[in-house]
Amino acid sequence: LKMGSNSNSGYDLSSATFSPDGRIYQLEYANKAVNNSHTCVAIRGSDGVVFGVEKAVPSALYEDYSNQRIATVADKIGFVFSGLYPDGRALHHYAVEEAISYNKSYRCDIPCEHLAERLSLYVHAYTLYGALRPFGCSIFLGSWSPLKGPELYLVEPCGSMFGYKSWAIGRSHQAAKAEVDEMNSTTKPVSELINEAARIIYSIRDEARDKHCIMELSWVSQATGGKHELVPENIFKEAEEFAKRALEESDDDDDDTARYQYYRLICFFHLIVVTSHTCISILLVTTVSEAVMDLNAIELQRISDLITDVNKRLGCTEREKSSLASEQKQVLFDLDKLLKESVALSNKVREKRLELENVRSMRRMYESRKQSYCEQFEKSTLKLQDADSVDISKSNIGKLRQPNCSEEGKAEIQCVLSELDNQYRQLLVYRQLLTEQEKNVEQELQFTKHNQDEVRSSTTILKNRTVAQVIRFRRMIDAEKQLNSSFDEKCLMLSDELAKHEFAHRDPNNAQALVAIRGSDGVVFGTQTTLPSNIYRDHGCQKIFTVDRRIGLVFSGLWTDGRALKRFADREATSYYNFFHSNIPCRHLAERLAYFIHEYSFQSVLRPFSMELCLGTWSPITGPEIYVVSPSPRISFQLWVIGNDYPPDNAELSRMNPAQIPVREEIQKAAKFLYSVRDESNDMHCRMELSWVSEHTGSVHQFVPEDEFMVAEAAGRRSPIILNF
Repeated sequence: LKMGSNSNSGYDLSSATFSPDGRIYQLEYANKAVNNSHTCVAIRGSDGVVFGVEKAVPSALYEDYSNQRIATVADKIGFVFSGLYPDGRALHHYAVEEAISYNKSYRCDIPCEHLAERLSLYVHAYTLYGALRPFGCSIFLGSWSPLKGPELYLVEPCGSMFGYKSWAIGRSHQAAKAEVDEMNSTTKPVSELINEAARIIYSIRDEARDKHCIMELSWVSQATGGKHELVPENIFKEAEEFAKRALEESDDDDDDTARYQYYRLICFFHLIVVTSHTCISILLVTTVSEAVMDLNAIELQRISDLITDVNKRLGCTEREKSSLASEQKQVLFDLDKLLKESVALSNKVREKRLELENVRSMRRMYESRKQSYCEQFEKSTLKLQDADSVDISKSNIGKLRQPNCSEEGKAEIQCVLSELDNQYRQLLVYRQLLTEQEKNVEQELQFTKHNQDEVRSSTTILKNRTVAQVIRFRRMIDAEKQLNSSFDEKCLMLSDELAKHEFAHRDPNNAQALVAIRGSDGVVFGTQTTLPSNIYRDHGCQKIFTVDRRIGLVFSGLWTDGRALKRFADREATSYYNFFHSNIPCRHLAERLAYFIHEYSFQSVLRPFSMELCLGTWSPITGPEIYVVSPSPRISFQLWVIGNDYPPDNAELSRMNPAQIPVREEIQKAAKFLYSVRDESNDMHCRMELSWVSEHTGSVHQFVPEDEFMVAEAAGRRSPIILNF
């Protein structure tokens, strides 16, 4: 599916606009966001429904339960989605509100079919208005009841709702659908379908692309009393072992088949060489096994080495081969087109240069002719001056009364004067012609210079386009997804890859560095703040705050956005306390902030928040917790680093295992991190802030005491940690 901005001609700028062929490109982009996301499988059995999700974790520093794509509505309905995580989370929030409203009105749980219809109408409403963008996710809803039995529904980004026996969505949905179609799931119990779901998830996994991949399994069935819940740990491990064994057996069968084909082909060609001088009929009666037995050890080793080399060369899957072939064909086509444009422009530049050289040669010829005319004029003037020395001008011709001047002399002088008059008139004509020719040449030169400037500008544009396309081709080959620049004007538009709110991540990555580390007995926050001048107060532009005395809040990015979200967090904490008469949990506050931030990515009149925010706390029940809230999802981390173009996925940080280190040691590590990224030449007025919330502080978030701060600062100056990003 190719939908570039040039071919769409503006029909993809709004979900309320149809193209001439009756398509809505915004909905197709939303479907593409689903197809580029994690794979989800839903299988309806005889006594329930099974859900399986392949969740790729970008880094080992993420908690395993982060970004869960399996949720529950009203305890009885399974909610599983694939696509943009914030969109799915917002739809889950709406589904919970619908279930609560239905329960208040009818005093019973909402049916799965009714919830699917309400959710599909809500999703469809976001495809009718130009001020909104479609949801970039698809949702599975499943339940079991004694009256209707197992039910499975799918809600798509366009708002359609269908019931299914089994289905798959996400990145590898085609391969998963092929696996699901082969089984008769409606006659099998969920105890067997759990193993099949795990096998499908493992069979479609790409180990090269998804290094940190986690499988999630859940079910709702008669055995669970109609409640949707995650699969128990023991059953999950059995399903995982079953999937691994099935995958190994499948790989062994494929290897045996391929190896047999290799041996057969190689032995065939070997026998052709061996028997070419004896009798070709041996090929017709000798079997493959006999041929292999006749080979000596050296030949068998040669065949084995050749098979190993072939296996290495055929290491990629057929799907990857076809994808690479199509990408290579497109790249070659674009390069060929670009080379043709470059050759045409080079020929045009060469023609303009030849024209300019011709004009210059004509000008040189005109200059030489002008110089010759000037020399002739000077010679004539000298002759005239010689004649004037005897006073034979026109006014004095009649006054010549010298006795020695004969009639022949007068006639000769008259001839000279007439000749000089003719030469003078010719010189005047030549001068006028030269003046006109010079004007024409100057006009041609100006026009040629203008054309040359146009050629230079066209060449510059072509060079820029060439560089941009080369970068684009490299990113295509490396499988790096880039945002389509034609959709940067409105945050409500889904491009070929993602929505514009991903650009909001650039400001936090360019801001000052912040670090949050979860230790064994607490959480440490560290930040460095660059003050524009010494006249600023030390606590100006503070980026570490406290919410509800127990929760630390630190952010990176636009300071005004962070301050606004801090005020919202205070209001949420106060509202929660007034309603429940207890302190707000850190996870609940992170979810409320995530919902609030996500609302700013749906409307074109609002811009996304350009910052990332971290919440941390410690309690005797849950222990230390860290949550990151950004323009996209809410994620739970063990360690978080942002700013100065440092991503959280770092090998040294992953090996550190901060969860086993006391919080007092983590203070020094945070200081070392901050000093390792400080630029002394640019950050002249830079100061460091450290805070913690731990068992030692009585679950109260506060700044690090002065004595421990001085020790940590000295350790950071003495031996900063060098990060190799």
